[in-house]
Amino acid sequence: MHHFPNFVRPLLVGFSFAAGSALAADDVASRVETSSIGVRVEAAFIPVSNSTSSVFDAPLTPWRFTDVASIPTSVAFSEAASSVWVGETLNSERAQRFDMLGDGTPLAEYPSPHGSLVAVSAATGADLAAVLDSSGSAYTVNVYSKATGFKWMFAFPANLNYAQASNIKVSRDGSIVACVLTDSATQIPVLYLFTGSTGAIAHTWILATGFAGGVDLTDNGDLALVTVGDHAVLVESATGAVLSQQSVVGSGGRFAISGNGNTFALGGFDLKVFKKSGGVYVPAVTFTASTSWFGWALAVSRDGSTVGVLSHDYGANYLKTSTRIFDVASGTLLGTVSTSGSGSLQDSAVGAAMSDNGNVLAVASWGTQNNVHPEVRVFNRSLALIGSIDTPGSPFWIDLSSDGRYLAVGSKAVHANTFGSGGRVDVISLGCPSDFNGDGFVTGDDYDSFVDAFEAGLPIADFDGNGFITGDDFDGFVDAYVAGC
Repeated sequence: MHHFPNFVRPLLVGFSFAAGSALAADDVASRVETSSIGVRVEAAFIPVSNSTSSVFDAPLTPWRFTDVASIPTSVAFSEAASSVWVGETLNSERAQRFDMLGDGTPLAEYPSPHGSLVAVSAATGADLAAVLDSSGSAYTVNVYSKATGFKWMFAFPANLNYAQASNIKVSRDGSIVACVLTDSATQIPVLYLFTGSTGAIAHTWILATGFAGGVDLTDNGDLALVTVGDHAVLVESATGAVLSQQSVVGSGGRFAISGNGNTFALGGFDLKVFKKSGGVYVPAVTFTASTSWFGWALAVSRDGSTVGVLSHDYGANYLKTSTRIFDVASGTLLGTVSTSGSGSLQDSAVGAAMSDNGNVLAVASWGTQNNVHPEVRVFNRSLALIGSIDTPGSPFWIDLSSDGRYLAVGSKAVHANTFGSGGRVDVISLGCPSDFNGDGFVTGDDYDSFVDAFEAGLPIADFDGNGFITGDDFDGFVDAYVAGC
């Protein structure tokens, strides 16, 4: 028997780190370190003090790591290991591991060659992270864990000499590490699937001609979605069978698939979403907007119910953006939030991430000269803004925890169009999971909405995110509701 509070407790969600704002720091330091790859100059973490007034209600104290030289161009949560993995580039190239619930102190660092890509991906549900490194045109994948540190590495053939940050992915359960690299002379990409625990090559496939823009995996790695030019190639990992090939207008996007493999989305000059029906993938959404690019900030919920995308308008000098969320089952556009800035700096879309149940969408863009909006914004499924980070420069990568409560951002110290080095990592909490309708308050409406969704067996009622709707989800929500955050 649960007793429900007879009061309405307001919940403030979201937090904005404004450029130039003051933060109370527990400790600030710097160090110079010489290693085999050169001299490293670092600024220490700048965590926000617990005594600082803030609107965070979750148990995580927000933290920030600032580096005067390198730029964090990729970030990834490993929730099972309470870790945030970061790839630092440009100077003092290295992979870092932080504690999600910590104070911003790097707990492990693994150097990479000078000029390296340092692209990281991590298993949400396992203690495993993979780093795609480069030394000149030679690429390697190095795999680490919190428990053991370095685990294994693989050096790719010399002819596979092109990759970018989206060309590596670790499955949610850590069983598969996927990398796709391209031979720049022949423009033929090769997909590698490794066993996550040992580094043994599970499979390799030579794909159709075109530069590989990215790779994504289902939860258990049984399906790999590869971006090749303007095509999405859906590969069955066990056999190499191509289950579906689809295309959009324009090459260079990065495509995404749901954790259950039932939905995948493509972005270019148009947006297309496909859902599984009767064993085949059929169109669910086809969308276009004049002079818009949809290829760089696309997210699909783990349950396949929802697709979110941030587009920029190249016809307006990259000064306009639009964030949209689609319901996959009905193909309905749920809403649009648009921005319009001014100045000479491009507000290019760079990333998107979504909670497992599709209730939370985070998007990032480079920002405008007049700073018309925070570079990183977080919305609920109704497109209400529930959080933001106003970075001083341009974000390059974001990740969102599976429950939509924690956000990680890697950003440059100055705008991407501006010459300069240095950057920072922000990890913030977005508030309370019992705010089921995402309106910023915990009320009886949240309870009623959850009960309705639970009784209807809707995917959003999977409160613990384990893929099943059971009494555990109901008990978990009620406990959170009673707590009131």
